[in-house]
Amino acid sequence: MPPPPRGDSDDEEGSDDEGRHEVVEVDGEATGGAYKMNCRMYEREFPEIDEVVMVQVSAIAEMGAYVRLLEYNNIEGMILLSELSRRRIRSINKLIRVGKTEVVMVLRVDEEKGYIDLSKRRVSAEDVAKCDEQFQRSKAVHSIMRHVSEVQHMDMEELYRQTAWPLYAKYGHAYEAFRLAITDPDTIFNEETTPGLDASLKQVLRDDIAKRLTPTAIKIRADVEVTCFHYEGINAIKGALLKGQAHSTDDLQIKIKLVAPPLYVMTVSALDKARGIQLLADAIAEIEEAIKASQTQLARVEALKDLGNTYEAKADDVLDIAKAVEDGTKSKLAIMGRNTDGILKDFDDAVKAQRAKAKRGDDEDEDLIITQAGAGGVLLDGISFPNEMCPMSGKKLVDIDEPVADEKGYVYERAAIEDYIRRNGKPEGRGGAGEKVMSCPVAGTSHQVAVSKLKPSREVEKLKRLKARQVGDKRRRSDVEEILSP
Repeated sequence: MPPPPRGDSDDEEGSDDEGRHEVVEVDGEATGGAYKMNCRMYEREFPEIDEVVMVQVSAIAEMGAYVRLLEYNNIEGMILLSELSRRRIRSINKLIRVGKTEVVMVLRVDEEKGYIDLSKRRVSAEDVAKCDEQFQRSKAVHSIMRHVSEVQHMDMEELYRQTAWPLYAKYGHAYEAFRLAITDPDTIFNEETTPGLDASLKQVLRDDIAKRLTPTAIKIRADVEVTCFHYEGINAIKGALLKGQAHSTDDLQIKIKLVAPPLYVMTVSALDKARGIQLLADAIAEIEEAIKASQTQLARVEALKDLGNTYEAKADDVLDIAKAVEDGTKSKLAIMGRNTDGILKDFDDAVKAQRAKAKRGDDEDEDLIITQAGAGGVLLDGISFPNEMCPMSGKKLVDIDEPVADEKGYVYERAAIEDYIRRNGKPEGRGGAGEKVMSCPVAGTSHQVAVSKLKPSREVEKLKRLKARQVGDKRRRSDVEEILSP
């Protein structure tokens, strides 16, 4: 192979930049010491045929391009003009430039004469990606070898023979062995793999590997929406989030922060990305199950209450309590589901109505007010109520036997709200001598409810009388129609 010409390179901008890589200087100049700092990355002095290697273009001639093999101590090779591209070459400078790195395939190797023929056109996109990944790992190993060689004042090739090349043979790539050496160095650097390795050299190598290859933690974030529409509300959400946070391990700590209800942010810092993602996924699944379990538990309690209040025992009656409670639980869960669906439907209807109004140009200055959990104005037969049903019993207002209202106008079934306050309320005043109070069980509210402040709801009684009158009128109309019909 003739020596490469040293003519001026063409600086014309090329339109085809396929196979471009960052220019990397692998080996610098010799330090002038008693030890050699230049060495190939692999034990073989020459590449094998059909091997894909990384090269840097040094000169362009009439026959092709002269390059340096970066992984083999910058030995010289040549890419023939016919092996540059599969397409017709109009300008060689659009395909290759001096100083540019390329991924090429080895066609022929003459070790005696030192001739290496290479091809750029026979390299696929998969070969480029694989070679680039291997080169980056080999470069990291080479950097460690060079630094340790400088510190220890020893030949770089000798250091490779003692450490890296045996690891290449055993682990496929020394980079993988170096990664394992961060946590378990004795398994990697032992008499079997690296015989005769000096203790001081081993320590310097371990320190440099730990400094350069220790991975940094990745922060993984998950945005979740957590809602609970039954009367436990925030308490159920709090308990569910704590169960999700309990999935934290000694090295992976899950943190949960509130952005704005119902949005929460879950974060974890992990060295292993896949492990961190899986941990967050498990925590989210646990939160979901906790919310469902809380709702199921509430439904089962309500079903037991209903069974105790309505069941009348008979002498010849045999009751399957388990089945009755299970059926009642399913019925309660269905009601809760309808309540939730109704709230969401009201929200969607309000948004659609507002958009339609804005499209028509009506009430352009009117704000869209959407209330949470049915609060803020339910119109029933011309009478306004803040809630449509009792949050504990799930009964509609017209079906409540003894309706009572708090100071804010929220309506409950007296027996249900009194039992709720009695079980969950906290005494007011110092020493716990005052009356028991409890936060309003309707989601989105914050006022306090006490038994002494509950008053019979005249509006509900009026609504019930109105409903009864409507039913009576309907019956009378049907009777008249039946009489008048032929």
